[in-house]
Amino acid sequence: MTQAKMVRHAGRLGTVEGYMLARVAPEVGHQLTCSDAFTDYRSWCEREGLAPFRETEFVRLFEVLSREIGIPLRQRGGNLSFMDTVVRDVASSVSTAADAG
Repeated sequence: MTQAKMVRHAGRLGTVEGYMLARVAPEVGHQLTCSDAFTDYRSWCEREGLAPFRETEFVRLFEVLSREIGIPLRQRGGNLSFMDTVVRDVASSVSTAADAG
């Protein structure tokens, strides 16, 4: 992508912070894999009309934010999971956003 296109589309990126606020919730005893989180993130971006980050950048940002807010991480080999965390279903995300606004 050219620099001009990147600048033009910069406001339309699906931020990881926005995704986490909209779709991720605490749930004791559950775990969310990077793979599942990225798959859901791409779907969320598509529904919102946003351009997703590449997977490596998404995982890096998701991990940084998770550490900042205290989500426990577990690394097994090459697999990273976010503990006590789930993805909300689409219906509850919509109702949660409506309740907040």
